[in-house]
Amino acid sequence: CMWLLCHDNTDDASPDDTIPPPLTFEEVHEMKQDELNRLVKEILPSFRVLTAEFGVKSGASATTLESEQDILAYMKAYSLSMPQAISSKAVAMTELHDRNGIWFTDDQPFHRELLERVAGREAVAELQQQAFHRSADLKLVPIPALDLVCCGEMNIMNNNNDGEILSAIVVGGGIIGSSIARALVQRGRMKEVTVYDPTPTGTTTPASWAWLNANQKPPHAYKSLNQLGLRGWRSDALLDSLPSWTGTLIRTKEKLELNGGYSAEGPLSKERIRELEPEANFTNMTNINGPGPGHVYYFADEGHVNPHEAVRTLRQEAMDNGVSFVSEERVVGLVRNKEDNRVIGVNVVSLSSQGAHQTTEERLAD
Repeated sequence: CMWLLCHDNTDDASPDDTIPPPLTFEEVHEMKQDELNRLVKEILPSFRVLTAEFGVKSGASATTLESEQDILAYMKAYSLSMPQAISSKAVAMTELHDRNGIWFTDDQPFHRELLERVAGREAVAELQQQAFHRSADLKLVPIPALDLVCCGEMNIMNNNNDGEILSAIVVGGGIIGSSIARALVQRGRMKEVTVYDPTPTGTTTPASWAWLNANQKPPHAYKSLNQLGLRGWRSDALLDSLPSWTGTLIRTKEKLELNGGYSAEGPLSKERIRELEPEANFTNMTNINGPGPGHVYYFADEGHVNPHEAVRTLRQEAMDNGVSFVSEERVVGLVRNKEDNRVIGVNVVSLSSQGAHQTTEERLAD
Protein backbone atom coordinates (compact mmCIF):
# COMPACT_ATOMS: atom_id res chain seq x y z
CA CYS A 1 0.00 0.00 0.00
CA MET A 2 2.44 2.62 1.21
CA TRP A 3 4.93 2.43 -1.64
CA LEU A 4 2.19 3.11 -4.19
CA LEU A 5 0.96 6.19 -2.35
CA CYS A 6 4.49 7.47 -1.66
CA HIS A 7 5.22 7.48 -5.40
CA ASP A 8 1.77 8.36 -6.76
CA ASN A 9 2.51 12.05 -7.18
CA THR A 10 2.09 12.52 -10.94
CA ASP A 11 -0.95 14.74 -10.37
CA ASP A 12 1.26 17.15 -8.46
CA ALA A 13 3.72 17.76 -11.29
CA SER A 14 4.74 21.35 -11.86
CA PRO A 15 3.92 23.26 -15.08
CA ASP A 16 7.35 22.37 -16.48
CA ASP A 17 6.56 18.64 -15.97
CA THR A 18 9.04 18.31 -13.13
CA ILE A 19 7.83 15.49 -10.90
CA PRO A 20 8.15 16.32 -7.21
CA PRO A 21 9.96 14.00 -4.80
CA PRO A 22 8.02 11.06 -3.35
CA LEU A 23 6.00 11.53 -0.19
CA THR A 24 7.23 10.41 3.22
CA PHE A 25 5.16 8.03 5.34
CA GLU A 26 4.01 10.96 7.46
CA GLU A 27 2.98 12.94 4.37
CA VAL A 28 0.98 10.01 3.03
CA HIS A 29 -1.10 9.94 6.21
CA GLU A 30 -1.48 13.71 6.19
CA MET A 31 -2.30 14.14 2.49
CA LYS A 32 -3.63 10.81 1.25
CA GLN A 33 -5.40 9.18 4.18
CA ASP A 34 -8.63 8.82 2.19
CA GLU A 35 -6.78 7.01 -0.61
CA LEU A 36 -5.06 4.76 1.93
CA ASN A 37 -8.42 3.93 3.53
CA ARG A 38 -9.86 3.05 0.12
CA LEU A 39 -6.90 0.86 -0.80
CA VAL A 40 -6.97 -1.08 2.46
CA LYS A 41 -10.74 -1.59 2.10
CA GLU A 42 -10.23 -3.09 -1.36
CA ILE A 43 -7.40 -5.41 -0.34
CA LEU A 44 -8.89 -6.60 2.97
CA PRO A 45 -11.16 -9.30 1.42
CA SER A 46 -8.12 -10.94 -0.25
CA PHE A 47 -6.30 -10.83 3.07
CA ARG A 48 -9.16 -12.64 4.77
CA VAL A 49 -9.41 -15.25 2.01
CA LEU A 50 -5.71 -16.05 2.27
CA THR A 51 -5.73 -16.40 6.03
CA ALA A 52 -8.74 -18.70 5.78
CA GLU A 53 -7.35 -20.80 2.91
CA PHE A 54 -3.98 -21.41 4.49
CA GLY A 55 -5.16 -21.90 8.05
CA VAL A 56 -3.28 -19.26 10.02
CA LYS A 57 -3.70 -20.32 13.62
CA SER A 58 -5.30 -18.13 16.23
CA GLY A 59 -2.68 -16.12 18.08
CA ALA A 60 -0.50 -15.44 15.03
CA SER A 61 -0.01 -11.85 14.00
CA ALA A 62 -2.22 -12.05 10.93
CA THR A 63 -5.30 -12.82 12.99
CA THR A 64 -4.82 -10.05 15.53
CA LEU A 65 -5.58 -7.36 12.91
CA GLU A 66 -9.03 -8.42 11.78
CA SER A 67 -10.90 -5.18 11.11
CA GLU A 68 -10.19 -2.38 8.67
CA GLN A 69 -9.81 0.03 11.60
CA ASP A 70 -7.27 -2.26 13.30
CA ILE A 71 -5.15 -2.46 10.17
CA LEU A 72 -5.26 1.29 9.51
CA ALA A 73 -4.35 2.06 13.12
CA TYR A 74 -1.43 -0.36 12.98
CA MET A 75 -0.20 1.08 9.68
CA LYS A 76 -0.32 4.62 11.04
CA ALA A 77 1.51 3.71 14.24
CA TYR A 78 4.17 1.88 12.22
CA SER A 79 4.52 4.73 9.72
CA LEU A 80 4.84 7.41 12.41
CA SER A 81 7.59 5.42 14.11
CA MET A 82 9.71 6.47 11.08
CA PRO A 83 7.84 9.51 9.72
CA GLN A 84 10.50 10.61 7.22
CA ALA A 85 10.90 7.18 5.65
CA ILE A 86 10.03 6.65 1.97
CA SER A 87 9.35 3.23 0.46
CA SER A 88 11.80 2.41 -2.32
CA LYS A 89 10.07 2.15 -5.69
CA ALA A 90 13.01 0.24 -7.17
CA VAL A 91 12.83 -2.42 -4.46
CA ALA A 92 9.03 -2.60 -4.64
CA MET A 93 9.15 -3.16 -8.41
CA THR A 94 11.51 -6.11 -8.02
CA GLU A 95 9.17 -7.57 -5.39
CA LEU A 96 5.90 -6.66 -7.08
CA HIS A 97 4.48 -10.17 -7.01
CA ASP A 98 5.28 -10.59 -3.31
CA ARG A 99 4.03 -7.15 -2.29
CA ASN A 100 0.97 -6.59 -4.49
CA GLY A 101 0.43 -9.70 -6.61
CA ILE A 102 -0.57 -11.78 -3.62
CA TRP A 103 -3.56 -9.51 -2.91
CA PHE A 104 -4.43 -8.38 -6.44
CA THR A 105 -7.83 -9.39 -7.87
CA ASP A 106 -10.08 -8.11 -10.64
CA ASP A 107 -12.48 -6.46 -8.18
CA GLN A 108 -9.92 -3.90 -6.95
CA PRO A 109 -10.31 -0.92 -9.32
CA PHE A 110 -8.40 1.58 -7.16
CA HIS A 111 -5.55 -0.86 -6.52
CA ARG A 112 -5.34 -1.47 -10.28
CA GLU A 113 -5.44 2.28 -11.00
CA LEU A 114 -2.54 2.95 -8.61
CA LEU A 115 -0.52 0.07 -10.00
CA GLU A 116 -1.00 1.28 -13.57
CA ARG A 117 0.04 4.83 -12.65
CA VAL A 118 3.04 3.91 -10.53
CA ALA A 119 4.23 0.52 -11.81
CA GLY A 120 2.88 0.66 -15.37
CA ARG A 121 0.27 -1.27 -17.34
CA GLU A 122 2.72 -3.99 -18.33
CA ALA A 123 3.34 -4.82 -14.69
CA VAL A 124 -0.40 -5.06 -14.02
CA ALA A 125 -0.90 -7.33 -17.03
CA GLU A 126 1.88 -9.59 -15.77
CA LEU A 127 0.27 -9.80 -12.34
CA GLN A 128 -3.00 -10.84 -13.92
CA GLN A 129 -1.38 -13.42 -16.15
CA GLN A 130 0.60 -15.16 -13.45
CA ALA A 131 -2.20 -15.01 -10.85
CA PHE A 132 0.46 -15.31 -8.20
CA HIS A 133 -2.01 -14.86 -5.36
CA ARG A 134 -3.50 -18.29 -6.18
CA SER A 135 -0.27 -20.16 -6.81
CA ALA A 136 -0.41 -23.73 -5.56
CA ASP A 137 2.94 -23.22 -3.83
CA LEU A 138 1.87 -20.11 -1.91
CA LYS A 139 1.56 -20.49 1.84
CA LEU A 140 1.12 -18.30 4.88
CA VAL A 141 3.76 -19.60 7.24
CA PRO A 142 3.43 -18.70 10.95
CA ILE A 143 6.68 -17.98 12.79
CA PRO A 144 5.54 -18.09 16.43
CA ALA A 145 8.95 -17.12 17.84
CA LEU A 146 8.67 -13.75 16.03
CA ASP A 147 4.89 -13.38 16.40
CA LEU A 148 4.91 -13.08 12.62
CA VAL A 149 3.33 -14.65 9.56
CA CYS A 150 5.34 -14.78 6.32
CA CYS A 151 3.89 -15.35 2.87
CA GLY A 152 5.71 -17.33 0.21
CA GLU A 153 6.73 -20.79 -0.84
CA MET A 154 7.31 -23.35 1.88
CA ASN A 155 10.20 -25.64 0.99
CA ILE A 156 10.94 -28.28 3.60
CA MET A 157 13.74 -30.67 2.71
CA ASN A 158 13.76 -34.07 4.34
CA ASN A 159 16.86 -36.09 3.57
CA ASN A 160 15.51 -39.09 5.43
CA ASN A 161 13.15 -40.56 2.84
CA ASP A 162 12.08 -43.39 5.12
CA GLY A 163 10.56 -41.23 7.86
CA GLU A 164 10.91 -38.23 10.11
CA ILE A 165 14.24 -36.60 10.92
CA LEU A 166 14.84 -37.65 14.51
CA SER A 167 18.49 -36.67 14.99
CA ALA A 168 20.68 -33.78 13.89
CA ILE A 169 24.28 -32.61 14.21
CA VAL A 170 25.15 -28.92 14.47
CA VAL A 171 28.74 -27.86 13.81
CA GLY A 172 29.67 -24.79 15.86
CA GLY A 173 28.05 -23.57 19.05
CA GLY A 174 28.15 -19.80 18.80
CA ILE A 175 25.12 -17.55 18.37
CA ILE A 176 23.92 -19.29 15.18
CA GLY A 177 24.77 -22.87 16.17
CA SER A 178 23.24 -22.58 19.63
CA SER A 179 20.14 -20.88 18.20
CA ILE A 180 19.69 -23.66 15.63
CA ALA A 181 20.08 -26.37 18.26
CA ARG A 182 17.57 -24.66 20.53
CA ALA A 183 15.07 -24.24 17.68
CA LEU A 184 15.38 -27.89 16.62
CA VAL A 185 14.42 -29.23 20.04
CA GLN A 186 11.67 -26.63 20.41
CA ARG A 187 9.84 -28.28 17.53
CA GLY A 188 9.28 -31.30 19.74
CA ARG A 189 9.91 -34.10 17.20
CA MET A 190 13.71 -34.13 17.28
CA LYS A 191 14.93 -36.92 19.55
CA GLU A 192 18.65 -36.18 19.50
CA VAL A 193 20.54 -32.95 18.75
CA THR A 194 24.32 -32.80 19.17
CA VAL A 195 26.45 -29.66 18.87
CA TYR A 196 30.20 -30.02 18.20
CA ASP A 197 32.24 -27.00 19.28
CA PRO A 198 35.69 -27.22 20.93
CA THR A 199 35.86 -23.51 21.78
CA PRO A 200 35.12 -22.17 25.27
CA THR A 201 31.50 -21.56 26.13
CA GLY A 202 30.36 -18.18 24.88
CA THR A 203 32.99 -17.67 22.14
CA THR A 204 31.58 -15.69 19.21
CA THR A 205 32.94 -14.20 16.01
CA PRO A 206 35.05 -11.07 16.64
CA ALA A 207 33.74 -9.58 13.37
CA SER A 208 30.25 -8.89 14.70
CA TRP A 209 31.07 -6.00 17.08
CA ALA A 210 28.02 -7.28 19.05
CA TRP A 211 26.09 -4.72 16.99
CA LEU A 212 22.40 -5.45 16.30
CA ASN A 213 21.51 -3.65 13.08
CA ALA A 214 20.20 -3.94 9.53
CA ASN A 215 21.49 -0.76 7.87
CA GLN A 216 23.68 -0.67 4.74
CA LYS A 217 23.17 -4.39 4.13
CA PRO A 218 22.40 -5.02 0.46
CA PRO A 219 20.81 -6.84 -1.24
CA HIS A 220 17.28 -6.27 0.04
CA ALA A 221 16.73 -9.93 0.96
CA TYR A 222 19.78 -9.86 3.25
CA LYS A 223 18.61 -6.63 4.87
CA SER A 224 15.17 -8.17 5.44
CA LEU A 225 16.77 -11.20 7.07
CA ASN A 226 18.64 -8.89 9.45
CA GLN A 227 15.42 -7.02 10.24
CA LEU A 228 13.76 -10.33 11.16
CA GLY A 229 16.73 -10.94 13.45
CA LEU A 230 16.16 -7.60 15.18
CA ARG A 231 12.53 -8.54 15.67
CA GLY A 232 13.65 -11.87 17.13
CA TRP A 233 15.78 -10.18 19.78
CA ARG A 234 12.77 -8.08 20.84
CA SER A 235 10.09 -10.78 20.77
CA ASP A 236 11.92 -13.82 22.17
CA ALA A 237 11.10 -14.10 25.87
CA LEU A 238 14.48 -15.72 26.56
CA LEU A 239 16.52 -12.99 24.87
CA ASP A 240 14.49 -9.79 25.01
CA SER A 241 16.17 -8.53 28.21
CA LEU A 242 19.74 -8.99 26.90
CA PRO A 243 20.18 -6.22 24.27
CA SER A 244 20.62 -2.52 25.01
CA TRP A 245 18.61 -0.60 22.43
CA THR A 246 20.62 2.61 22.45
CA GLY A 247 20.34 3.55 18.78
CA THR A 248 23.40 4.11 16.58
CA LEU A 249 25.17 7.11 15.07
CA ILE A 250 26.86 6.23 11.79
CA ARG A 251 29.33 8.35 9.87
CA THR A 252 29.48 7.80 6.09
CA LYS A 253 31.55 9.29 3.29
CA GLU A 254 28.58 9.51 0.93
CA LYS A 255 24.92 10.29 1.44
CA LEU A 256 22.84 7.19 2.06
CA GLU A 257 19.78 6.26 0.05
CA LEU A 258 17.13 5.75 2.73
CA ASN A 259 14.58 3.43 1.14
CA GLY A 260 12.08 3.20 3.99
CA GLY A 261 11.05 0.24 6.08
CA TYR A 262 13.79 1.00 8.59
CA SER A 263 13.97 3.83 11.08
CA ALA A 264 16.65 6.30 9.95
CA GLU A 265 17.31 9.99 10.40
CA GLY A 266 19.86 12.09 8.58
CA PRO A 267 22.07 13.58 7.42
CA LEU A 268 22.19 15.19 10.85
CA SER A 269 23.15 18.69 11.79
CA LYS A 270 25.88 19.27 14.37
CA GLU A 271 23.24 20.38 16.85
CA ARG A 272 21.23 17.18 16.39
CA ILE A 273 24.37 15.06 16.78
CA ARG A 274 25.19 16.77 20.07
CA GLU A 275 21.59 16.34 21.21
CA LEU A 276 21.72 12.59 20.57
CA GLU A 277 25.25 12.03 21.85
CA PRO A 278 26.93 14.94 23.70
CA GLU A 279 30.26 13.08 23.77
CA ALA A 280 30.37 12.48 20.00
CA ASN A 281 33.45 14.09 18.46
CA PHE A 282 33.50 14.00 14.68
CA THR A 283 36.65 16.03 14.01
CA ASN A 284 36.42 18.25 10.92
CA MET A 285 32.90 16.92 10.45
CA THR A 286 30.22 18.94 8.69
CA ASN A 287 27.24 17.84 6.68
CA ILE A 288 24.02 19.75 5.99
CA ASN A 289 25.46 22.87 7.63
CA GLY A 290 28.19 23.18 5.03
CA PRO A 291 30.79 21.31 2.97
CA GLY A 292 32.72 18.58 4.70
CA PRO A 293 34.01 15.02 4.54
CA GLY A 294 30.99 12.92 5.30
CA HIS A 295 27.55 12.65 6.81
CA VAL A 296 26.08 11.33 10.06
CA TYR A 297 22.90 9.29 10.39
CA TYR A 298 20.91 8.05 13.37
CA PHE A 299 19.36 4.57 13.41
CA ALA A 300 17.03 4.55 16.41
CA ASP A 301 16.09 0.85 16.41
CA GLU A 302 19.62 -0.51 16.74
CA GLY A 303 21.55 -1.67 19.77
CA HIS A 304 24.16 -4.06 21.08
CA VAL A 305 24.32 -7.23 23.12
CA ASN A 306 26.93 -9.02 25.23
CA PRO A 307 27.65 -11.99 22.90
CA HIS A 308 29.04 -14.22 25.65
CA GLU A 309 25.94 -13.76 27.76
CA ALA A 310 23.71 -14.39 24.75
CA VAL A 311 25.48 -17.63 23.81
CA ARG A 312 25.46 -18.89 27.39
CA THR A 313 21.73 -18.17 27.62
CA LEU A 314 20.97 -19.98 24.38
CA ARG A 315 23.17 -22.95 25.27
CA GLN A 316 21.70 -23.33 28.71
CA GLU A 317 18.12 -23.52 27.44
CA ALA A 318 19.17 -25.91 24.67
CA MET A 319 20.86 -28.19 27.21
CA ASP A 320 17.86 -27.98 29.53
CA ASN A 321 15.80 -29.36 26.64
CA GLY A 322 18.15 -32.25 25.88
CA VAL A 323 20.77 -30.88 23.47
CA SER A 324 24.26 -32.36 23.91
CA PHE A 325 27.30 -30.08 23.54
CA VAL A 326 30.54 -31.90 22.71
CA SER A 327 33.80 -30.03 23.31
CA GLU A 328 36.21 -32.99 23.44
CA GLU A 329 35.97 -33.69 19.72
CA ARG A 330 36.60 -31.54 16.67
CA VAL A 331 34.81 -31.87 13.33
CA VAL A 332 37.29 -32.39 10.47
CA GLY A 333 35.04 -33.45 7.61
CA LEU A 334 31.64 -34.54 6.35
CA VAL A 335 30.29 -38.06 5.88
CA ARG A 336 28.26 -38.53 2.69
CA ASN A 337 25.89 -41.22 1.50
CA LYS A 338 27.70 -43.17 -1.23
CA GLU A 339 24.56 -43.55 -3.34
CA ASP A 340 23.24 -39.98 -3.53
CA ASN A 341 26.06 -37.91 -1.94
CA ARG A 342 23.78 -36.58 0.83
CA VAL A 343 25.50 -35.42 4.02
CA ILE A 344 24.64 -37.97 6.71
CA GLY A 345 27.18 -37.15 9.41
CA VAL A 346 30.58 -35.77 10.32
CA ASN A 347 34.12 -37.00 10.84
CA VAL A 348 35.60 -36.10 14.23
CA VAL A 349 38.92 -36.43 16.00
CA SER A 350 39.48 -36.52 19.73
CA LEU A 351 41.25 -33.47 21.13
CA SER A 352 42.90 -35.67 23.75
CA SER A 353 44.91 -37.58 21.10
CA GLN A 354 47.68 -36.13 18.96
CA GLY A 355 49.95 -37.04 16.05
CA ALA A 356 50.05 -40.67 14.96
CA HIS A 357 47.66 -41.66 17.72
CA GLN A 358 44.91 -39.38 16.38
CA THR A 359 42.16 -41.37 14.70
CA THR A 360 39.08 -40.21 12.80
CA GLU A 361 35.64 -41.46 13.75
CA GLU A 362 32.21 -41.04 12.22
CA ARG A 363 29.21 -39.49 13.93
CA LEU A 364 25.97 -40.01 11.98
CA ALA A 365 22.55 -38.32 12.07
CA ASP A 366 19.36 -38.35 10.04
